[in-house]
Amino acid sequence: MSLKACRAEKGTQLTYWNLHRPELEPVPAKSPHRKYLVLLAMHLLHSDDPQLICEASDCSERTFHYVKNRLNEHEGVVFNHDRRAKRYVVVQTGVLDLARVAELMRRNYPNRYAYIEELSAKTRASQPKAATTALRHAS
Repeated sequence: MSLKACRAEKGTQLTYWNLHRPELEPVPAKSPHRKYLVLLAMHLLHSDDPQLICEASDCSERTFHYVKNRLNEHEGVVFNHDRRAKRYVVVQTGVLDLARVAELMRRNYPNRYAYIEELSAKTRASQPKAATTALRHAS
């Protein structure tokens, strides 16, 4: 992040982390990679917060819901919204191979992929013990 960009943001203090943090790659609006990033964020993040998933996958909340429905209808991806654990669980990936999708996103958007993994570690650490136990018993 440049010094000008840091100073342009209101209410933020210039820190070492801000200076050396890698820029997240923007995802083009009509790119098919956007739906793969949403799928990956839903799979890795231990949260059902649409704002967090949208931040990770670089989309609006409206786009998130649209992409979620398109993944279900066209690619056959089945989600389970586990309200007790407060997260989305990818039950079936349909015609998509989740490992290949993850590798494709890691190659094309390395900084964004690393950001999703970082958010995943933070949400996993903040997840209550009861929800973690419920997820283990559901598997």
